[in-house]
Amino acid sequence: MWRLISNALPLRSNIGRHIKGFDRTCILCGLSEEDNDHLFLKCSVVKNFWFYSPLGVRCDVFGSVTELIDSWVSHNEEAYKLGACLIWNFWKARNRKYFDNEDMCFTKINKAALRCLNDYSSNFLEEGTIELEIINSASTSSYTFQWVPPPRGVKKINVDAAFKDNKFAVAAVARDSMGSFLGCITVIGITDSVETVELHALILGLKFSSRFDNNPCWLEGDSLKVISWVNDSSSKPPWRLENQVFEARSIITNSNTQCVSFVRRSCNSVADLLAHFAFQYSVEDVWV
Repeated sequence: MWRLISNALPLRSNIGRHIKGFDRTCILCGLSEEDNDHLFLKCSVVKNFWFYSPLGVRCDVFGSVTELIDSWVSHNEEAYKLGACLIWNFWKARNRKYFDNEDMCFTKINKAALRCLNDYSSNFLEEGTIELEIINSASTSSYTFQWVPPPRGVKKINVDAAFKDNKFAVAAVARDSMGSFLGCITVIGITDSVETVELHALILGLKFSSRFDNNPCWLEGDSLKVISWVNDSSSKPPWRLENQVFEARSIITNSNTQCVSFVRRSCNSVADLLAHFAFQYSVEDVWV
């Protein structure tokens, strides 16, 4: 972080100041000069990365990457630690793209950042655990905004669930880059835990994606615990939920799903309302 704030990273703009004729263009978007603010805040790639990170950052509210970091510092220590882990792993992914021509995968970057946070926190927390409360606090207390459409050519599916007295309803809502409604689905049933229901909702959304075109899909839900289980292959969900978690991972691997991300309920309100409607009126249907 010190090298970033001090503008001491080997960015293409910095190298270009010392090597005549060196191409300073960003290797991710190819549109602007790669400097601190562009690579970590203004590039179209990093904007999508930040929004779908556990911190859920809207880049357009910050004038510089320094302002972004200052917002973490002023908010709480945990936000800063998670942000530092995300920046470090994004920088490493950028380098792999540059030197090894490896495509960037937001899910992999987020998982690597969470592992970094866990390794750091293990000095203070019980060994071998991921302190989800820390991640949840860092990701939900500072940034408040509404649902945002995905990039052009990508469909977004939001999922949620309602659960009471062993009865449940799950819902999935699909929209495109213009925010236009593509379809939705609800399923009702009986089970014994809220985590099982949230996994039902996530799997429903993943399967619902196949009803549409072959364009990439982004999936969002507001159960941080379940999404962490699915994204992190090193996580250990309860044994009774392992089959569901493995099923979700298998669908992601064999489909056009690019990322599965956590969002706050305020960003997931349509799926939340649909799930509660289906629960109240016992509705199980598909609308496309």
